[in-house]
Amino acid sequence: MPSDPLQQYLLIGVSAFIAGYLVAMLGRVVSGRVKKTVQDPRDHQIRALEADLRLAERQAKDQGTQTTDKQAQLEDAVAQVKDLKATVQQADSEMRKLKEDLKTSLAKTVELRHELTDRAEQTIRGQRQLDDLKTELQVTKAGNDAVVDEINRLNQESKNPSDPVDDLDKMPIDD
Repeated sequence: MPSDPLQQYLLIGVSAFIAGYLVAMLGRVVSGRVKKTVQDPRDHQIRALEADLRLAERQAKDQGTQTTDKQAQLEDAVAQVKDLKATVQQADSEMRKLKEDLKTSLAKTVELRHELTDRAEQTIRGQRQLDDLKTELQVTKAGNDAVVDEINRLNQESKNPSDPVDDLDKMPIDD
């Protein structure tokens, strides 16, 4: 043994480390054999079931998240459908109102066309009557002018009694 205390401590420490290492290795070898020989076959099945359980829990969690997402999408779709229904109902009511307005306008248009046709007929009749009256007036005026001329001629003859034969001589002869 070395005489120096530092070397002694160092030698004791290295020896203790090597002894601990050997005991640990021996314990590992012994415990490994014991575990292998004493291991229950149901332990493997339990570990497999636990792994399946963890997998099922993860899938359930994922499905829950997907369900939540789908629920949110469904709520959005329902809200959109409600909005669309309201829009369609509003458009339908406006369309009904416009149809009624169109029917009313068409009825008024037909009524105004009949009135316009009646007025046009009255105007045409009035124009025809006016033309007839103008023609009658012209005929009457011509007749009046002829009567006035005849009266003037007779008045002149009564003022100047002359021989009717002389008057015949004075009249022009139409060829």
